[in-house]
Amino acid sequence: MNRAELAGQWLHEISRTVYVPRSQAEIAAFLRELLDELVEELLAPAGGLARAGEVGKRLVAGQFTPAESLLCTMKVLGSGLPRLAELAGAPELVQRVVLALGAVSAGYAEATRQRTFEQQEDVKQALLRAKDNAERALRGSEARLREVFTSSVVGIAITELDGTFVHFNQALCGILGQDPADLRGRRLMDFVHADTAAEVTRAYDALFAGRLDRFRVMARLRKGDEETGFAYLAVSLLRDEQGEPTGCVTMVEDVTELKLVQDRLHHQALHDRLTGLANRQFFLSRLESVLGRIDPATGMSLYHLDIDGFGMINSGLGHEVGDQVLRLVADKLRALVDNEKALVARFGGDEFAILIEHTASTPDVATMAARINEELSEPVYLNERGVAVSASIGVVQQQAGRIKPVELLRAAAATLRRVKASGRRQWGLHDQDADRRDRERFALAATMPGAWENGQLRLLYQPVRQLADDRLAGVEVLLHWAHPDLGEIRHDECVRLAEETGLTILIGQWMLRAACEQLALWQQEFQIRMPPIGLRLGRSQAADPDLVGDVRKVLDGFAIAPDQLWLGVPAAALLAGFGEIEDNVETLADMAVPVLLDEFCCGTDELTLLDELAVSSVRLSPRLVHRLGQPAPPGLLADAVETLLPMVHRLEAAVLMDGVGTAEHARRCRDLGADLAQGSFFGSPGPPATMSAVLARSFP
Repeated sequence: MNRAELAGQWLHEISRTVYVPRSQAEIAAFLRELLDELVEELLAPAGGLARAGEVGKRLVAGQFTPAESLLCTMKVLGSGLPRLAELAGAPELVQRVVLALGAVSAGYAEATRQRTFEQQEDVKQALLRAKDNAERALRGSEARLREVFTSSVVGIAITELDGTFVHFNQALCGILGQDPADLRGRRLMDFVHADTAAEVTRAYDALFAGRLDRFRVMARLRKGDEETGFAYLAVSLLRDEQGEPTGCVTMVEDVTELKLVQDRLHHQALHDRLTGLANRQFFLSRLESVLGRIDPATGMSLYHLDIDGFGMINSGLGHEVGDQVLRLVADKLRALVDNEKALVARFGGDEFAILIEHTASTPDVATMAARINEELSEPVYLNERGVAVSASIGVVQQQAGRIKPVELLRAAAATLRRVKASGRRQWGLHDQDADRRDRERFALAATMPGAWENGQLRLLYQPVRQLADDRLAGVEVLLHWAHPDLGEIRHDECVRLAEETGLTILIGQWMLRAACEQLALWQQEFQIRMPPIGLRLGRSQAADPDLVGDVRKVLDGFAIAPDQLWLGVPAAALLAGFGEIEDNVETLADMAVPVLLDEFCCGTDELTLLDELAVSSVRLSPRLVHRLGQPAPPGLLADAVETLLPMVHRLEAAVLMDGVGTAEHARRCRDLGADLAQGSFFGSPGPPATMSAVLARSFP
């Protein structure tokens, strides 16, 4: 949908609610201008909503004053704005539309109140003039007063100081739902609901005490049998010639429909539309309130839930079924804590939260977590399919102490993240030490892009040797981070951090180009065909659909033969079928680019990969190689490796052991059947100049 279509729909609907003395073209242009203001507000960065408020005021100024016009505007814009093509993808669009329409409604209400107030002032002045001129022109005054009373859409009443009705118009009768005979002899306060009676009484007391000249207050009114409404009461004193108060004139503006619209918009701003649960904003507000009154003797618990495998339901059964499941989860969670002092919220997607203020009967965390998953695991039948879910749950308990609500939510989210890493249908309590370590790691990962831009990331080169004759078999490119505070951060940790920040592919492309460029420089320097250079790919880069194209580009660009570049891919990613990693391995093998299976643990599934894919070598898990390098390695472990490595050779793959630190370690690896090795014993990672010296000794 575009702006013109939405403006046309608005014109069609609003024209049925009111007559405005303008041509259709003028009204269309006026509404289009207001729509443009709203859309520009929504496209702007999050901030104030002044322009949306002005749209509401301009609607009133344009004479679209009936409540039906506002309701129609809310309906058309509430459904149309989220579907505008130009707003697609805008952050938090639905919430911003709701807030913008709330601002329109508020501006509309303010303008309507101002317009009514001005009318009321005019009426008051007319009444006073009529009273002053009563002796000179009683008949004319009464006629004018009668006209004001009968024609005004606002309820008007002249009362005694005790509130007893003296004069009132038909509009007031309609607002109160009473016949004129029913109002005679009664007081205005008889129709004020108990919910607001105290506030109205205080305003009258201040008026009679001289602290106020007039007042305006919203009151809940009784309108007939068991029916209530809302109205603004604007009250002023009537005085005699000596200035003594003789009565009151009260204007009663019925705002029942407007308040219902505002209440509905307020509810939508604080609740999830799909489930009706509190949203994050409401939850955060309640959490702040609870933290302010928490009882140290009992405390509170915050449960952060994520529905396991919910994406499979959406993808397999459709989003309509997924929405039904979310509503059922919401209902079950609400029922589960129905007897607790609790609030259930949906944060978005498949994330929920429960806030429980502890009482003597509140179950412990383990019991509550078990009940949650027991309830969710009960199948429900949707479209004749039994569907059940489970949840991963992160829990934070707070007894007392000053903590910000957002910090408590962050701790719960961090706990949930750790829980999800250990599998499905798990729960865990917040661990401050683990949380501190995670925050340090996340902070480090967050600064990695800046470190790359500032030149703190560098490439080092390490030789790979043949164990049989110590001949140079190749060179591996490694990523290191020279951190100003933490010192040298090694390759494996750099790759993990890059995966967390989404830099893996960009840094991997840089490493690929730099490796091939350096190999071309060495070939030019030594005038020989160099042994292959290689790098281990991160999981994301290994599965990147553009990987093969990137490899072809750099090989052609630097005139490197395919077999002079080897690429390592994570065995775990291949086993998981991550992205297009398997297709990439097969295509690289067809190009004659050697592929190394990284982090090889000698499992049967990994041996199957060797049998199915054209892998030229494997790199044993560093943890396994480290154990084999101990002074007294476990005999069973050594026997297992010695038994499995011949199987790898039978599948025509070489075996590389990384982390070899001593001559004895190298001998042991060779005796077990390894073909290649690297580590401090053969040469530590170094800059290109250091590697050039190694090459010079290898190729004199």
